[in-house]
Amino acid sequence: PDDLVQEANSISTSTQKGEIIEAETYRKTKSGDLKRVKIFGVPVKIDGHQVGIYGIYLDISQLQNAQDSLLEEKEKFSVMLSSIGDGVIATSLDGKVILLNKAAQELTGWTQEEAEGENIQKVFNATDEMNIEASNNVIQKVISTDGILHFSGKTTMISREGKELQIEDSAAPIRDKDGNIKGVIIVFRDITQKKLIEEELQKGAKLESVGLLAGGIAHDFNNILTSIMG
Repeated sequence: PDDLVQEANSISTSTQKGEIIEAETYRKTKSGDLKRVKIFGVPVKIDGHQVGIYGIYLDISQLQNAQDSLLEEKEKFSVMLSSIGDGVIATSLDGKVILLNKAAQELTGWTQEEAEGENIQKVFNATDEMNIEASNNVIQKVISTDGILHFSGKTTMISREGKELQIEDSAAPIRDKDGNIKGVIIVFRDITQKKLIEEELQKGAKLESVGLLAGGIAHDFNNILTSIMG
């Protein structure tokens, strides 16, 4: 095709000027297959004088297809993470943040760009009911137990803005294809409102019990008073 002729002439002209050229393009084989190739144009010099050009073609079709598939999978994974209502944080084995989904960014107050590479305790500032740093314990426990951990729901997290949230969280190991642990993933949700509702329901239940007790005492007292008056 004409555009390939123009492309080849452009590479040839630049290489004749002594420049090393690298470009990605397509070439059609004799059998009609279309190949994705990387072209290198390299000037050939003898005694400092250019006497020719090396044209090197590298077939990168399979590599490009693999990269395209990987990119497609990453996009699907990114969309899936964004649609999850729970916060998701992925860390390396040494507790460095690798990834936060949209919900985790909103709950912690950290963006992906700001959090990436930071220590998990700084981003996921959480303590358990004994006021012990939960985030560091999560990483250590997952690595030591080599399994999924579920926590009691008595964890408190303080966001970057200083907002205190009651959360439920769990953690699991991230494994490579050989089953080796390469990191930890933490999933958590804000249950602050849920806790408040539960507390109000408990208060209501207590008041109802007190009311029944008061009603029973009043009834008994009324019986006693009726007897006395009689």
